[in-house]
Amino acid sequence: AYVLFSNPRLYWIPQMLPFLNLGGTVFEPEFSTARGLSVAAALLGTMLPGLEKEKETRGTNAKWYSDNLSQGCLRHIGSRRNEYPYLRYPLIIDDRDLRAGILERLVAEGTGATGSYPTPLNQLPKLREVLADDTEYKYATKIAGSIVTLPVHSGVSAADRENIKRIIEAVTHAN
Repeated sequence: AYVLFSNPRLYWIPQMLPFLNLGGTVFEPEFSTARGLSVAAALLGTMLPGLEKEKETRGTNAKWYSDNLSQGCLRHIGSRRNEYPYLRYPLIIDDRDLRAGILERLVAEGTGATGSYPTPLNQLPKLREVLADDTEYKYATKIAGSIVTLPVHSGVSAADRENIKRIIEAVTHAN
């Protein structure tokens, strides 16, 4: 199910189910880590042989984003090389309205883009209790309000990347 619905063309299906809280940050300190370890081990055993290929694909997709999403309002975080196996490709859009418009369109078209964390981790309600850290992290706050993360997994095709680019360019030019 994970592989099926992580395909960008189908991502809208689980994303529209509010009880899944996709893109949300859920922290449950009571969560038992022992529960499901055998399932995780079995899943890892089936995924391990394809790990290097997945890592290579993620690097290729990240490099494509880096090379092809270069409008003046967009900034890239991290390496511009394809060796780094991003879990999601981070894109910073400093203009909050533009970021909101881009993210809204990307999500509406089922691209698999997300906004990542809504605030610094120490400000999330359940983590606030656990971390007991009331420090104001101004750069983390700025990033939380400006980041858009793009999918890089092996289900992302060249057509998917082009669609993401088209959407970003269309929203950017409309503003």
